[in-house]
Amino acid sequence: MERAFKGIWIPKEILHDEKLNITEKIYLSILKMDLDIKTNNEMAKFIGISNSRLSEIKKMLVIKGYLAYKELTPEQKLEAMLSYKNTGKICEWCGCKTIALQEHHYPIQKKDGGIEIVKICPNCHYEFHHVEQMVVIINE
Repeated sequence: MERAFKGIWIPKEILHDEKLNITEKIYLSILKMDLDIKTNNEMAKFIGISNSRLSEIKKMLVIKGYLAYKELTPEQKLEAMLSYKNTGKICEWCGCKTIALQEHHYPIQKKDGGIEIVKICPNCHYEFHHVEQMVVIINE
């Protein structure tokens, strides 16, 4: 039987560590709880911060020596890709399932009056920025 989530317990060694700010303490405590949070988006929403703020926290924890980046084996990469494919991220332009979605992309730049935000995959994002010309038949 699965227990309902009731809160976060911060271990004493994390709580009293003066090198950490409160957000770093919360983030490290959540990591130690081994919750089923697979993506940065899920973690940022869980904590209540932006993805960019979460990236800053992770970078600082690497610099401070609390986290480290680990190179994945091909098998681990495949496992990660397959598990992330079930996160429900779907490109609004091509319909593919993806682990990486550009969630704040403006097809028409804000400075040019664009207001629409779309969620697109890296392939569509790349193609959008590299399509500058097309060949057309000139009617005589």
